[in-house]
Amino acid sequence: MTVTQTQLCRRCMTTKVDPIPQAVVVSRKEPFCKTCFVRFLRGKQRRQLADYKVSYEPRKSIPLPAAKIMLALSLGHSSLALLEMLTAQIIEQKEMHRGHSGIDLVAVYVDEWESQTTVEVAPAEEILNRLRIRYTNICRFERVPVSKFLSPGEFQLFHHDDIDIADYSATDLDQSATEFTTISNLLSGVRDRSARSDILATIRKRLIRQAAKENGCSAILWGDTVTRLAELSLSLTSKGRGTEIPTLLSETREQAIDGISNIYPLREVLRPECVNYVSLLDVSDYVLARTEPSPVVLRMMTIDDLIARYIEDVEVDFPGISSTVVRTASKLSSPFSSTNTFDRCMICGSLCLNSEYPETWLQKITVNQPFDNTLDSTIAAIEPKKTKLCYGCLVATKGSTFAWPRRSTTKEVLDQFEI
Repeated sequence: MTVTQTQLCRRCMTTKVDPIPQAVVVSRKEPFCKTCFVRFLRGKQRRQLADYKVSYEPRKSIPLPAAKIMLALSLGHSSLALLEMLTAQIIEQKEMHRGHSGIDLVAVYVDEWESQTTVEVAPAEEILNRLRIRYTNICRFERVPVSKFLSPGEFQLFHHDDIDIADYSATDLDQSATEFTTISNLLSGVRDRSARSDILATIRKRLIRQAAKENGCSAILWGDTVTRLAELSLSLTSKGRGTEIPTLLSETREQAIDGISNIYPLREVLRPECVNYVSLLDVSDYVLARTEPSPVVLRMMTIDDLIARYIEDVEVDFPGISSTVVRTASKLSSPFSSTNTFDRCMICGSLCLNSEYPETWLQKITVNQPFDNTLDSTIAAIEPKKTKLCYGCLVATKGSTFAWPRRSTTKEVLDQFEI
């Protein structure tokens, strides 16, 4: 929000600072000077990371090893704002604890830019090089090309029409394996833009989690603001992925099966506040401009585009709408209890109940014959399919034919050597 010439910082006025500085930002109907606004946002971020402080061995002055955590960097306003907040926190910890910090930070950027030449440099690489210079000895930066997801190996061919899925190795495919060396080729068989965007987001998340495992990180920090979390809650619901919301918004930092937590330090910060924060601290030069603008025509927009536009329009007059959506969604409980047996979806990796996969459920609720007394026994006789697809991926891949890298589990690898 714009600031008038007569507005003064209300917080400095309350603390009786003399002279009272001019307000530079108005957020949540409150005028802030630069110092108070930076302190205001950093306080919200640090409350979410209160456990990551410098700890010492009992009765000794020897500091314990710092926790290794990863920042999922998108080079947008929110993730850059979080990066600046985290580096400021690390610098303060080192100043107070003789060079020691409670955070060992590594920032990972998944580069979706694909080039067929080896001479051309990715646009994000130049920005990452400047960030490495700016945050030397504070944070490590890694760039992961999206093509890393297509590591050499077997593929699964998903021919998804009327719940019909075939599984082949790469040598059995009609196409050669070289056709799947780029993500764009892999996604070419997906039916619409929403489904392609959904699968691309899945690829991005899996690469980030893989990088976290390779770096030995115990947690992943996501730069999603409360605005973004509200958008995710609504989009996941509309895509049939509502079971992911409890884990996404868990206040207890519930760990996934792989032992890596998801933390959202900006879950109390609005997206426009991150834009103002980045502008005030001269970090705007590191924002990576989008190469493909959002479509203007409604029918060309994805589900994420539509919901993002809706939240952006509503937040202008009702800034608290995002917090309301997130608080309401946070009350949802996970359907996966410790007493249930579950498996992972082949595509997105989310949990699926082993007892009944979505395609089996869809068959049971569909009636294709007149009613008779034997109908109940016919439904009960339906054999559950073990395709291991969650409902969201089942919907996204409907009517599509595309290949997906086969990821063998540890058990499958060991079974090959069993005598």
